[in-house]
Amino acid sequence: MAEFNSCAELTRSKEFAGFLEEYESMVGAIDPLKKMLDTQNLLQEDLFKRLKRTIPPLQIHTKGELIDFLIDQKLALDDEFRELIESCHGMSRPESERSAAWKKWKSKYSAIRAESVNENLTDDDIAEKHMELIDMLHFVFNMCLALGMDSKLIYAHYMAKNAENFARASRGY
Repeated sequence: MAEFNSCAELTRSKEFAGFLEEYESMVGAIDPLKKMLDTQNLLQEDLFKRLKRTIPPLQIHTKGELIDFLIDQKLALDDEFRELIESCHGMSRPESERSAAWKKWKSKYSAIRAESVNENLTDDDIAEKHMELIDMLHFVFNMCLALGMDSKLIYAHYMAKNAENFARASRGY
Protein backbone atom coordinates (compact mmCIF):
# COMPACT_ATOMS: atom_id res chain seq x y z
CA MET A 1 0.00 0.00 0.00
CA ALA A 2 1.24 3.48 -0.81
CA GLU A 3 2.54 5.67 1.98
CA PHE A 4 -0.25 7.70 3.57
CA ASN A 5 0.44 11.42 3.72
CA SER A 6 -1.86 13.09 6.21
CA CYS A 7 -3.02 16.55 5.27
CA ALA A 8 -5.56 17.07 8.05
CA GLU A 9 -3.31 19.65 9.71
CA LEU A 10 -3.85 21.88 6.68
CA THR A 11 -7.42 22.49 7.87
CA ARG A 12 -6.06 24.14 11.04
CA SER A 13 -3.89 26.63 9.20
CA LYS A 14 -4.37 30.37 8.71
CA GLU A 15 -4.38 29.70 4.97
CA PHE A 16 -7.35 27.34 5.30
CA ALA A 17 -9.29 29.95 7.28
CA GLY A 18 -8.39 32.43 4.55
CA PHE A 19 -9.78 30.10 1.88
CA LEU A 20 -13.06 29.86 3.80
CA GLU A 21 -13.25 33.66 3.91
CA GLU A 22 -12.26 33.92 0.26
CA TYR A 23 -15.06 31.57 -0.71
CA GLU A 24 -17.62 33.71 1.11
CA SER A 25 -16.38 36.82 -0.70
CA MET A 26 -16.49 35.15 -4.14
CA VAL A 27 -19.95 33.63 -3.96
CA GLY A 28 -22.78 35.97 -4.83
CA ALA A 29 -26.51 35.41 -4.51
CA ILE A 30 -26.18 31.94 -6.03
CA ASP A 31 -23.49 29.43 -5.14
CA PRO A 32 -23.26 27.19 -8.24
CA LEU A 33 -21.48 24.35 -6.44
CA LYS A 34 -24.03 24.40 -3.61
CA LYS A 35 -26.81 24.25 -6.20
CA MET A 36 -25.16 21.22 -7.83
CA LEU A 37 -24.72 19.46 -4.47
CA ASP A 38 -28.32 20.20 -3.48
CA THR A 39 -29.59 18.94 -6.84
CA GLN A 40 -27.50 15.78 -6.51
CA ASN A 41 -28.91 15.14 -3.06
CA LEU A 42 -32.46 15.56 -4.40
CA LEU A 43 -31.69 12.98 -7.09
CA GLN A 44 -30.38 10.51 -4.51
CA GLU A 45 -33.45 11.01 -2.33
CA ASP A 46 -35.72 10.49 -5.34
CA LEU A 47 -33.85 7.32 -6.36
CA PHE A 48 -34.18 5.98 -2.81
CA LYS A 49 -37.95 6.64 -2.80
CA ARG A 50 -38.34 4.94 -6.17
CA LEU A 51 -35.93 2.01 -5.85
CA LYS A 52 -35.20 1.55 -2.12
CA ARG A 53 -31.70 0.31 -2.98
CA THR A 54 -29.23 2.96 -1.97
CA ILE A 55 -29.32 5.13 1.09
CA PRO A 56 -29.22 8.88 0.33
CA PRO A 57 -25.85 10.33 1.35
CA LEU A 58 -27.35 12.66 3.96
CA GLN A 59 -29.06 9.69 5.65
CA ILE A 60 -25.83 7.80 6.36
CA HIS A 61 -25.30 7.43 10.11
CA THR A 62 -22.84 4.58 10.69
CA LYS A 63 -19.30 3.90 9.54
CA GLY A 64 -20.52 0.68 7.95
CA GLU A 65 -23.14 2.53 5.91
CA LEU A 66 -20.52 5.08 4.91
CA ILE A 67 -18.00 2.45 3.82
CA ASP A 68 -20.61 0.54 1.81
CA PHE A 69 -21.79 3.77 0.20
CA LEU A 70 -18.25 4.85 -0.70
CA ILE A 71 -17.53 1.44 -2.24
CA ASP A 72 -20.69 1.73 -4.37
CA GLN A 73 -19.64 5.20 -5.51
CA LYS A 74 -16.13 3.97 -6.42
CA LEU A 75 -17.56 1.14 -8.51
CA ALA A 76 -19.83 3.60 -10.30
CA LEU A 77 -16.89 5.96 -10.84
CA ASP A 78 -14.84 3.14 -12.34
CA ASP A 79 -17.64 2.34 -14.78
CA GLU A 80 -18.09 5.98 -15.78
CA PHE A 81 -14.32 6.33 -16.19
CA ARG A 82 -14.30 3.41 -18.62
CA GLU A 83 -17.08 5.13 -20.56
CA LEU A 84 -15.08 8.37 -20.56
CA ILE A 85 -12.05 6.55 -21.98
CA GLU A 86 -14.14 4.97 -24.73
CA SER A 87 -15.81 8.30 -25.50
CA CYS A 88 -12.41 9.79 -26.35
CA HIS A 89 -12.62 8.09 -29.76
CA GLY A 90 -16.28 8.96 -30.24
CA MET A 91 -19.37 7.28 -28.82
CA SER A 92 -20.95 7.38 -32.27
CA ARG A 93 -18.44 4.76 -33.39
CA PRO A 94 -18.92 1.02 -32.89
CA GLU A 95 -17.62 -0.37 -29.59
CA SER A 96 -14.87 -2.28 -31.41
CA GLU A 97 -13.42 1.05 -32.60
CA ARG A 98 -13.99 2.92 -29.34
CA SER A 99 -12.15 0.32 -27.33
CA ALA A 100 -9.27 0.23 -29.82
CA ALA A 101 -8.12 3.51 -28.27
CA TRP A 102 -7.11 1.64 -25.09
CA LYS A 103 -6.86 -2.03 -26.07
CA LYS A 104 -3.21 -2.37 -27.00
CA TRP A 105 -3.79 -5.61 -28.91
CA LYS A 106 -6.15 -3.98 -31.44
CA SER A 107 -4.71 -3.24 -34.89
CA LYS A 108 -5.97 0.40 -34.89
CA TYR A 109 -4.56 1.15 -31.43
CA SER A 110 -1.53 3.22 -32.53
CA ALA A 111 -3.32 5.10 -35.28
CA ILE A 112 -6.23 6.12 -33.05
CA ARG A 113 -3.96 7.22 -30.21
CA ALA A 114 -1.92 9.41 -32.59
CA GLU A 115 -4.98 11.44 -33.63
CA SER A 116 -5.41 14.92 -32.16
CA VAL A 117 -7.85 15.12 -29.25
CA ASN A 118 -10.99 15.98 -31.23
CA GLU A 119 -9.96 14.64 -34.65
CA ASN A 120 -12.75 12.73 -36.42
CA LEU A 121 -15.22 13.52 -33.64
CA THR A 122 -18.65 15.03 -34.15
CA ASP A 123 -19.95 17.81 -31.93
CA ASP A 124 -22.09 15.15 -30.24
CA ASP A 125 -19.02 12.99 -29.64
CA ILE A 126 -17.28 15.92 -27.95
CA ALA A 127 -20.36 16.71 -25.86
CA GLU A 128 -20.55 13.04 -24.86
CA LYS A 129 -16.99 13.19 -23.49
CA HIS A 130 -18.05 16.11 -21.35
CA MET A 131 -21.16 14.29 -20.15
CA GLU A 132 -19.17 11.22 -19.16
CA LEU A 133 -17.03 13.41 -16.95
CA ILE A 134 -20.17 14.98 -15.47
CA ASP A 135 -21.46 11.46 -14.77
CA MET A 136 -18.31 10.95 -12.71
CA LEU A 137 -18.94 14.20 -10.84
CA HIS A 138 -22.34 12.87 -9.71
CA PHE A 139 -20.58 10.14 -7.75
CA VAL A 140 -17.90 12.49 -6.42
CA PHE A 141 -20.68 14.82 -5.23
CA ASN A 142 -22.38 11.85 -3.54
CA MET A 143 -19.17 11.15 -1.63
CA CYS A 144 -18.80 14.81 -0.66
CA LEU A 145 -22.36 14.84 0.66
CA ALA A 146 -21.83 11.58 2.56
CA LEU A 147 -18.71 13.02 4.19
CA GLY A 148 -20.58 16.15 5.25
CA MET A 149 -18.79 18.51 2.89
CA ASP A 150 -20.63 21.56 1.64
CA SER A 151 -19.46 23.82 -1.19
CA LYS A 152 -17.48 26.07 1.14
CA LEU A 153 -15.60 23.13 2.68
CA ILE A 154 -14.92 21.59 -0.73
CA TYR A 155 -13.41 24.87 -1.91
CA ALA A 156 -11.30 25.40 1.20
CA HIS A 157 -10.06 21.79 1.29
CA TYR A 158 -9.24 21.89 -2.41
CA MET A 159 -7.29 25.16 -2.15
CA ALA A 160 -5.38 24.00 0.94
CA LYS A 161 -4.48 20.65 -0.62
CA ASN A 162 -3.54 22.29 -3.92
CA ALA A 163 -1.20 24.68 -2.08
CA GLU A 164 0.32 21.70 -0.26
CA ASN A 165 0.81 19.90 -3.59
CA PHE A 166 2.69 22.93 -4.95
CA ALA A 167 4.81 23.00 -1.78
CA ARG A 168 5.56 19.27 -2.09
CA ALA A 169 6.54 19.71 -5.74
CA SER A 170 8.91 22.54 -4.83
CA ARG A 171 10.49 20.26 -2.17
CA GLY A 172 11.07 17.55 -4.78
CA TYR A 173 8.36 15.26 -3.36
